[in-house]
Amino acid sequence: MGQVNLKYLFVAEFIDGSVIEQTPEDRSKLDPEKRSEFYDVLQSGKELRSFSLVGNGQKVTVDLITGLFEVNGLPILLESDKLPTLPEKFTLIFYRQHTHDYNATYDTKTGEQIKREEAGHFIEYFIGWQCNIKGKNYQQKLAIS
Repeated sequence: MGQVNLKYLFVAEFIDGSVIEQTPEDRSKLDPEKRSEFYDVLQSGKELRSFSLVGNGQKVTVDLITGLFEVNGLPILLESDKLPTLPEKFTLIFYRQHTHDYNATYDTKTGEQIKREEAGHFIEYFIGWQCNIKGKNYQQKLAIS
């Protein structure tokens, strides 16, 4: 597993009161050679109460009981389809989108690439929920950079 410098770390809080906090090393306790700590959340078999991203003095939380978001303790209301009823369950959406910028040097005569260097690596974090009500899928998510 390659080491990535994460700007935000997650905190997963379960209904039973237990917590999994991501560390900067981001290594699974269940499979440390191949997996990230999010694998431990997925393998826990427990129902999530909330999921937060914490870093740079910021905290963004999605409550998986109510579907509400908070940023630094302030409730955030997103414009979207109104839910006809509260679902039995909100399911977590969480992923990181990596963008890599490269500078490439080409031979002007042959057109062959001579050199390729990474010029930047940008990570955007997505946090939210999805649910199904009467056969219709609903989703809300925030992008955090």
